[in-house]
Amino acid sequence: MMDCTRTASEEDDSLRAALLSLQHTAQVPQIESDKGDASVVSSGDEALVRAATALRQSTIFETIADRSRAGKINESRHWCELQHFIGRLASYSGALKVIFRARRCHPQLFDKEDIEIRFVDSSDPIPHPMKAFQAGLPSEQRTTARCARDIISRMTFDEVEKEKYQHYADELQRCGLDNLIAAQCRNEYFKPIAHSEVLLLEWLRTEFAAQTHSIPFYDNIKYIGCSKPTCRLCDYYFAAHNGGVRVRSSHRNVYANWVIPDVFVEGQTSQYKTKMIDAVLTKIRQDVFLALSEKVSERKRFDSETQSSLPTYLSVTGVPTNPGGLAFLVEDLCLASPARAHELEVERDMAIEDDAWSVAAQHDNDKDEDDDDGGGTLLFTGRNM
Repeated sequence: MMDCTRTASEEDDSLRAALLSLQHTAQVPQIESDKGDASVVSSGDEALVRAATALRQSTIFETIADRSRAGKINESRHWCELQHFIGRLASYSGALKVIFRARRCHPQLFDKEDIEIRFVDSSDPIPHPMKAFQAGLPSEQRTTARCARDIISRMTFDEVEKEKYQHYADELQRCGLDNLIAAQCRNEYFKPIAHSEVLLLEWLRTEFAAQTHSIPFYDNIKYIGCSKPTCRLCDYYFAAHNGGVRVRSSHRNVYANWVIPDVFVEGQTSQYKTKMIDAVLTKIRQDVFLALSEKVSERKRFDSETQSSLPTYLSVTGVPTNPGGLAFLVEDLCLASPARAHELEVERDMAIEDDAWSVAAQHDNDKDEDDDDGGGTLLFTGRNM
């Protein structure tokens, strides 16, 4: 609001009026919540979603988007956060429309009495891996084993490549690269855990291994949905899986607290696990070498999206689909027509650009990496990815 009062223009007046109206709408549920009236709170929440949806569809939102891009240059997050949260609120309205439309087009998903909802147990975090690794090392090696030069020496056997990337790492020591690595290794919250979409994939693979050669998905749509876009490591894991199961497009954020399910299982299963780990590690090495050479790492500020990841007329399986298909309904909350699809793709690319920040390390005190802020530390602000 302060930015709107610094200058006097018609655009600033319209923007200030719209934000004051949204602020008033947002304050009503909180006031009534203090009074203990749940029905009023519910109607107030609905009014807030409707107000955010109307603002999201107005020309004023274009002004917010413009200031969001300008704000990023000045390292100001306020306009970026406002743009994102308005989109988050508006997405609830789109989600409801998709649910009702799916009910009309696929009543069998809603009318069957024999549908059973099953819950997959969460995985348990594994112990701090660096403590276990360093326990077997002499005391003089416990620090050098995690310095950038030594890590790179274990990532490639090509001497020319090794020397080149070690040189890049040396250049980053001015930013305290080794200190950042050491801080992550000492992070008391560094206890990797399997993410839900990977956990579900492995549960399905095990559950149907003896009955069929492939997992029986509804309408043969091999898709695992999740409340947020897939992280980079989960994206690599699904790409390495030979079942052709798709997930939401990745936000490209990397979380250190990530591990594949049952990583310590022995026997025949361990061979499969080793294969999957090697596939993910291959992609990680490529990302690390690219980050070292480019001095920048790709990520989004927010790990949730305010719109869908594909135009409505595209299938989640990557091929054109019947407009009445389930994939058509769930993959795009905007329910756009093909004529509108190109405009949406352009808007989405702009939104991704707005949320892109250059990151080189994680905070050592990040308790929860899966929040909307991506769990990263801004070290370089070079260019958008």
